Amino acid sequence: GLKEIFKAGLGSLVKGIAAHVAN
Repeated sequence: GLKEIFKAGLGSLVKGIAAHVAN
């Protein structure tokens, strides 16, 4: 559903930010 898509997108965004901060 839409919530799953939103959660997946949010998780991806958080991972991207975390990776950016770690570097």
